[in-house]
Amino acid sequence: MEFGPLLFAFLLGGLVFAPIVNAIDSVLGHTIANTTRNLAKSTIVLTLELADRAKVACAELAEAFQDLVAEAQADRRTSDPSTSSVSTPTEVEIDVD
Repeated sequence: MEFGPLLFAFLLGGLVFAPIVNAIDSVLGHTIANTTRNLAKSTIVLTLELADRAKVACAELAEAFQDLVAEAQADRRTSDPSTSSVSTPTEVEIDVD
């Protein structure tokens, strides 16, 4: 894995600014840490909710598709002449002498 200059800049910035942010957070009574934690937790909860809704939507879509396939198969069976119980008419000759 090759590290690019942008990643190096982020790592260096984190090393430089982390102690400064930590010191400011300590002075403010850890409000930055608590706010960040609450924001992360809310994001995780939202992500889980969206995943659950997506699962339900996919299940409903799959069920609707299966119903559509079943209806198409039933229509095919009723319109297929090879499976029909009605026989085709035949020509009959009657000789009257």
